[in-house]
Amino acid sequence: MILSNSIHFFYDEKNTIDKVAKTSRYQDFLILGTDFFVTNTPDDVFSQKKIFKNIYTHLEKDLNDIKQGKTKLIFFFIDYWGTKTIDEIDEVCHSGCVDTYNIYGWLYPQLKKLDILEHCIFVTSLSLDNIIKYDDFKIVYWNYSFNLYLQTKINLINSKNYTKKFIWLNRRARDHRIYALYTLSKANLLDENVIYTFHVYAPGNKVKNSIDYINQRLSFYVDTNLLKDFQIPPLIDAECTLDEYELYNKNALIKLYESYHLCWLELISEYNYSDHRVFLDEKIAKSIILKKPFIVIGDKNFLKELHKLGFKTFSGFWNENYDTLPTMVERVDCVVKTLQEIFFKYNWKEQIPNEMQEILDHNYNHYYGKIKETADQTFMEIFS
Repeated sequence: MILSNSIHFFYDEKNTIDKVAKTSRYQDFLILGTDFFVTNTPDDVFSQKKIFKNIYTHLEKDLNDIKQGKTKLIFFFIDYWGTKTIDEIDEVCHSGCVDTYNIYGWLYPQLKKLDILEHCIFVTSLSLDNIIKYDDFKIVYWNYSFNLYLQTKINLINSKNYTKKFIWLNRRARDHRIYALYTLSKANLLDENVIYTFHVYAPGNKVKNSIDYINQRLSFYVDTNLLKDFQIPPLIDAECTLDEYELYNKNALIKLYESYHLCWLELISEYNYSDHRVFLDEKIAKSIILKKPFIVIGDKNFLKELHKLGFKTFSGFWNENYDTLPTMVERVDCVVKTLQEIFFKYNWKEQIPNEMQEILDHNYNHYYGKIKETADQTFMEIFS
């Protein structure tokens, strides 16, 4: 039996968990994760402090079964939560668009006092590099977002000629995307040869409010005198836009392919823009599966993390130094300059070079090969 709190598995649905559970020494599983359905305030993001700084109240009725080894307690974090690096300050450091919470560290003394660490495991979507780990509180890396499509293998063929330079998809108007909108527009890169979307979650979601919000956020990064003459490009709702939860539908990749195959390259606006850590999610996974060359606006050392996992990127074709720059503004500025250089160097209407196609094929095969193998093994470990 699975006991779950505010978490839904799209990794081959509940059947996978039931199948894995049959091999486990535990009778039941209590799964605790981020509760996305409670009120979210800056002082209490998704009520995590309320829940995980006072975990006993959520375990009281199951505590005896956990102590006796009948129930395994699984803290399963599927988003940008749960740990901090040695370079971050818990609850103080603003890591890009999210605050840093060390829930793993909050839980440890409580679970130790309850004497149940032997039957607990902590699952995080963030790399385990540069975090403080406890020998008696097991922690594993299992990236829910990046693993979303491992059970949905499709093989789509790249076009031999293209009608668009690149595709750039955005939903929430976070600062790195807003600043990129400004710099890309100033560089005249958002024209009829580009497919892009920009959804703004502003009051009423009206265009006027959206523009006001964008200008407000830009004022933190751009001199107000420069903004006076800046005309925000049209906010496009392209046909390739997916609803928030449609991202997890098995048909999402096929729907996106109708727009992707028109474009020579993908510009990815990642979830976050941290200077301290990296979070891979479904955006880069989609690009890998759809075999699209990519440039990433996101966390510092994002590409380095991909390399560590065995993927290849495109430093042999263009400058990828943007990946190591210390701030979001510097990384975005470098990305825009790199895009200009790419479309000066390459004829984007023609088939991509064979050497680049070899990288795309490698990444696709690696995702459905070693990455899937490791994800499956770790998933078994979580429920063992």
